[in-house]
Amino acid sequence: MGKTNKNKFVILENAEISVTHIQQALNLDYEAYENALHLTLETCIAYFKKNKDIYLMLFDTDNKKIIAYLNVSPITNSAYEKIRSGIANDTFLTANDILNYESGKDLSVYFSSIVVEKNYRKMGLSKILINRIIEKLSNLILTNVKIKRIIADAISRQGEYLCKKMGMKKLTKTQHDSVIYELLLENNFSKTPLNKKLYDTVKMIKK
Repeated sequence: MGKTNKNKFVILENAEISVTHIQQALNLDYEAYENALHLTLETCIAYFKKNKDIYLMLFDTDNKKIIAYLNVSPITNSAYEKIRSGIANDTFLTANDILNYESGKDLSVYFSSIVVEKNYRKMGLSKILINRIIEKLSNLILTNVKIKRIIADAISRQGEYLCKKMGMKKLTKTQHDSVIYELLLENNFSKTPLNKKLYDTVKMIKK
């Protein structure tokens, strides 16, 4: 079962997520992002079939719908470097670019998106999802999954604010009017209230 937060909101992940949930998350995308950033349902399902850990979703048990979601995916180094360069948005990604979390393997991770439905904003829901993904990544690291770096393409001021709160460093402006941020877990990155569990886990593993 998913974890309940704030009474009526439940985090869904892995096998708890259905095609209907993915479509509802896509609908949030369509409201939040311009057309050039839209993905098809078929593409998102292909991603999910490749790795069922990529999505976290918040389900409103009263209104029976997804009202927020987060996508964080391990991706190939070539895809990571293409995003890092700022020359292309992430719509070029295919299921072949998505990897699984494997013990003992160096991984690069892409923080793709976090969206909250307009009527549910300013309720702390994005923090629920961020706290859960930080916990999830920390737990993976404890099982010898070697997450080396995390990248994000911030397309809004809110996105940039979140990246900074996570301790990510600004790299470059992109050709599509956004900003690339990166967190290198191999180096001594800045500890923040939001990334504390991840920071402490990485520090412990290095001892």
